[in-house]
Amino acid sequence: MSFLEAVRSDGLLVSRPARIDEHRVSDRNTFLDWKKATSDPLLLRKLSTLPEIIESWIAPYGGFSGREVLDFGCGFGETAAGIALQYDVTRVVGVDVQDKPARCEPLLMEKIGIGGLPDHLTLAQIEKGALLGEQEFDLVISWSVLEHVQRDSLRQTIADLWTALRPGGLAFVQISPLYFSPEGSHLWAIGYGGWEHLLRQTSEVLADIEAAPHLTTEAKDRLVRLYSTLNRVTANELTAHCDAVGFEVVRQQRDRTEKTPSACLTEAYCVEALTTDQIVLLLKKPDLSNEGHPHPSNQA
Repeated sequence: MSFLEAVRSDGLLVSRPARIDEHRVSDRNTFLDWKKATSDPLLLRKLSTLPEIIESWIAPYGGFSGREVLDFGCGFGETAAGIALQYDVTRVVGVDVQDKPARCEPLLMEKIGIGGLPDHLTLAQIEKGALLGEQEFDLVISWSVLEHVQRDSLRQTIADLWTALRPGGLAFVQISPLYFSPEGSHLWAIGYGGWEHLLRQTSEVLADIEAAPHLTTEAKDRLVRLYSTLNRVTANELTAHCDAVGFEVVRQQRDRTEKTPSACLTEAYCVEALTTDQIVLLLKKPDLSNEGHPHPSNQA
């Protein structure tokens, strides 16, 4: 059973009636009108800016046109929806371990004014560690997701993404901020932006979250959960995992902070890890017919 068949059997797929092709044109025009008029920069970033960044990376390989796309760790599904609305893709599938994807359709209807999810967009919740089954895609996207995967499952998760791609398919992988960078705690909501999580005990970090006067109890709980999921993967580790499962790195970008770590940090941690705050990888799955090509492995 494929992963989509599995989530269908559990009633987790967002269901909707099929919509004919002319809705694509109507939805796109509605979206473009919203894009010109919106005053919501966060939603604009997720729906439009992030797909445009990804498109710029894959443009030398044909862009989005005609592709079947998997957005792994799609959250509410805004970026998957933005790809489906803006580009001539064959289909987009967004999956997430949380129940956020179910909230995308009412969000699009309320904020943008379209009548529902595009017919070529499917959003689903999956269980942690669920294999992607027999589904195959031309492009896999993972935006600020892999740093939250259980550390001992990270290589296997990357191997699953490799398996989900057709030979010659591409994977776009991004992590920012990386854990050992100044904002690597993801706790900017409480003012962390200078390696505080590396300089303080875990109990002190949790106490700082609890003491934040401007946050609700629910928001504090979310921050604790977010912080607890960080697997501390570095840029070098991520690249090594991708190489080990058989990916070819066709382009990469590493961005470094302008901040200078203190002596106590550089004595305890690698300077490269401390100063690299973002990694972006464009990966390719080579043709499996090539002799001697490595196969996915979850061996460390």
